[in-house]
Amino acid sequence: MTVPQEPLPAVIRGKVSVGREEIGDFGLDLAMAFATPEGDIGIAMTLAPDARERLDQMHVLKMFMAWKMALGFIMTTELHQPDAVIAAGVNRKETLAVMSAISRKPLRFAEPEWLSPDAVSDEVLKLLPRGACVISESQMAEVGRFFGPTGLFPATRIGNE
Repeated sequence: MTVPQEPLPAVIRGKVSVGREEIGDFGLDLAMAFATPEGDIGIAMTLAPDARERLDQMHVLKMFMAWKMALGFIMTTELHQPDAVIAAGVNRKETLAVMSAISRKPLRFAEPEWLSPDAVSDEVLKLLPRGACVISESQMAEVGRFFGPTGLFPATRIGNE
């Protein structure tokens, strides 16, 4: 795939570079960056090994994004098959993904490779809020338990305060 034009591709490519720097003996968990009307927000999460628990984590992440009225996001993580770091960017106008293969001994990274938009799964695309939704008090409590200031994976402001 040809490299798309600015600005989202540059940000995504930068996220792959950051992901490559963070990979070591322990690997890279999920790193999310969201654009919201109030500014950019970042979350770093450790994904559960259990598929059902991961699905629950993604549901809470989706509620958080709806609550913050996310306009778009970039998700960066490490894949095991293929062994690579990948970043996907999703907003209402475009979906982009870039991957960099990993060689472990010695630790090296291939040049980033742009993927087609269909490389981004429907589950990832569905994280972006589309229209109004209702979040119950119990759901907000769960969002707080995960992403609140003292939560499991505290959300932080990115950039200008």
